[in-house]
Amino acid sequence: MRTVAPLTLAVAALAVAACGGDDGGSGSDGTALRQALARLEATSATSQHISFGDAARIDEASGGTFKGTWGSLTGWGADQLYPYREQLPDVLGIDLVASESLISVGQPPHVVSLIEGGQDADEITAAATASGWSGDPVLTLEMDPSQPVSVSAPNVQPVGSDAVVGGQSADLSVVDSGETSLADAPVIGELADCLGDVVAAQFIQADPYPTGLGVRPDEDDPDTPVSVLCTMTTSVSDGERLAAEMDEAVTSGESALVSRPYADYFTNPDVEILEGEHIVRMEVTHTPDASAITIFQMAATRDLTGLAVEMPSLN
Repeated sequence: MRTVAPLTLAVAALAVAACGGDDGGSGSDGTALRQALARLEATSATSQHISFGDAARIDEASGGTFKGTWGSLTGWGADQLYPYREQLPDVLGIDLVASESLISVGQPPHVVSLIEGGQDADEITAAATASGWSGDPVLTLEMDPSQPVSVSAPNVQPVGSDAVVGGQSADLSVVDSGETSLADAPVIGELADCLGDVVAAQFIQADPYPTGLGVRPDEDDPDTPVSVLCTMTTSVSDGERLAAEMDEAVTSGESALVSRPYADYFTNPDVEILEGEHIVRMEVTHTPDASAITIFQMAATRDLTGLAVEMPSLN
């Protein structure tokens, strides 16, 4: 891994993209997370926000239900599409349940979601056309109150056994564009390497540091989630300070939102500064009071202040 200053995710992604195309880096290999990131071009829009879910592994861990520790992650990575999961098969011919992985990038109205695996291009084209979408290769329907799915999925494109869905201003050509991918972009690539083989992940332009969050099963006890938090700082000394604060926060800090110790949710904090990097990496084991989605929920509610993660304002 290489040392990169903590630029925002968007600026860092564009910096390498401006150098001219994909250099055949490691994005096409490795973890499911990196493979998904490798299919999406690094742009200012795609780098604003990223969520990923290894749907097949989450389904295996949860037993295909919403219940239990792992069921909370069902649909992770589908973002704005998941509320319409029951309508999507009939309206657009898209089956989120059959997917192998889900990844969404960007903020509304530029969100692009890639549903990998389990889809049928002919079925998508037929269902979408019958529902009012039209166009080739992108099927489009302007926002129609009588067709609620059009609010979150106005742009649809089948791609073999995959499907790409975009918001009102989304650019679907960022999928498999051949340009520098998110997996090979500075900051995002480093954070993805830091997270490792997680089943769900989120990248945010956290204030003050770009941050990646992930969760995976414990190696010795697959029923127990382990959360991984990777934060890029400005210097090694800054990383050392932050590492100490993160360890202290989990060990003795308290959630401001619900006035409960972080130790009620996480145990065994393992904090390190990656060699030669400014990235602070922390692994924590979940307690029975925490579900697999807990660290993502805490980030969304700005309740990881002690862990140097705060979601950026959308205003």
